Amino acid sequence: MRSSIQTTMGFLVVAAVTGCATLTSGTTQVVVFNSTPTGATVLLDGMELGNTPLTLELKKKDGQHLEIRKSGYKSYSTVMSTQTDPMFWGNILIGGLPGSTTDAASGAAYQYAPEHYVITLESTSASLDGFNQTYSKADRIRLYLLENYESLKIDLSRKSGDHLEALLSMFTLKGEEKELGKDAIKEIMFSQEDPDMFVNQVLEKFSIS
Repeated sequence: MRSSIQTTMGFLVVAAVTGCATLTSGTTQVVVFNSTPTGATVLLDGMELGNTPLTLELKKKDGQHLEIRKSGYKSYSTVMSTQTDPMFWGNILIGGLPGSTTDAASGAAYQYAPEHYVITLESTSASLDGFNQTYSKADRIRLYLLENYESLKIDLSRKSGDHLEALLSMFTLKGEEKELGKDAIKEIMFSQEDPDMFVNQVLEKFSIS
């Protein structure tokens, strides 16, 4: 009987320490997003979550893609970074591998760092004005394509977006020509993975030299 009680008590102790960080830190975390100007759309892995200023309770997950975008401004994008929650190491010291495995699987082993984003968005028109004053048309378009390659890829996948619209305005395309231009640029973008080849083929397609 005594042996049975001791075995039961031992199980209870292991159960109590298993997932220690899960119990104390949880699998979600409050993250704050602010931008200048306000009213920018916050997207996480392509899903719209709301407009800045925005406070969200997010499920802890490593490697999520954050994008903050607003019409007339260059989008901000990054991969949300995480760091190991200090409680995770306490879990290993107290409870050993079973608890740490639970925390890693649930996301409780991690915490977002930073947990408060303050982003200043750059005006697209201001950026283009700077190009206009310094470079030839071909150089302006080349620089714009290279600088905004990843953002253009996102816009082209949806066939809409501020970066794509700004590019089309540089080509002075309107109406049906504009739609055909989108299709042509999209085909070039997704036919290869080299940014320099993409730029050269776009310039050639639109006879920019």
